[in-house]
Amino acid sequence: MRTYLITGILMLTMVSAQIDTIKFDDGSFKMNQLNFGDHYYLVFMQKEADGPKSNFTIWKRSLRREKMDGKNYIHLDWAMDFGDPTKLVKENIYVDANTFRPQFETHLMRGMRGAGESRSSIRWQRNHVFSESDTLKHNSRQFDTELDPQTFNWQLDMETFSMLPYKLGKKFAINFYHPGSSVMPKYYVYTVSGEEKIDFAGREIDCWLISYDYDEKSHSTWWVDKKTFQVMKLYETSPYGIRYKIKIAADFFKSL
Repeated sequence: MRTYLITGILMLTMVSAQIDTIKFDDGSFKMNQLNFGDHYYLVFMQKEADGPKSNFTIWKRSLRREKMDGKNYIHLDWAMDFGDPTKLVKENIYVDANTFRPQFETHLMRGMRGAGESRSSIRWQRNHVFSESDTLKHNSRQFDTELDPQTFNWQLDMETFSMLPYKLGKKFAINFYHPGSSVMPKYYVYTVSGEEKIDFAGREIDCWLISYDYDEKSHSTWWVDKKTFQVMKLYETSPYGIRYKIKIAADFFKSL
């Protein structure tokens, strides 16, 4: 009897510790869970939980299907509103419509940290991601980063989280990279750490919680709607303070 009990405990431990590696071509994520349309988020910081809030930004992330030169893409049009007309951040990111593999992207920044206009044009291939050499398109730092294997685009983390096959206790290893970053590509293991109901626009939303610990002082938890798989909220701590991303109802902006 004791042998069966020990064996059962070991099997449960192995199952709970199993990590699902998310890959492009093996059906490990569900693209039919993607939410197309316009999505708005309020992003801000706090030094500590009961401290004043600062650095307010409104994100508009518009996800569309597009056809270009005979190829089908998913296009993220991402704009950041700082409440200051002299500041601008706009990104256009394209992935393959069938596999979600990154393809190409452009970035435009103006008035950030006292700088002028910064333009980036980036191309992804299966074995590397690189900046274009044409300085009219790309006047930022040049880079060429080897990818083995090709990574998910970390700028699309919210959309990637929308496609995961959620189950309490499950762990997902996702190979993320932010193009041009000095932090090299690596697998990040996210855990479905809980479930929680939150209020949103007068409704109760049942959410999955997915968490990641960067190190002892930096942690993140995301709330993902169980029904729509949209990211509803982020709570992220680091030595710099607490960062929040909170979904705003699109109807709020339509009524203005």
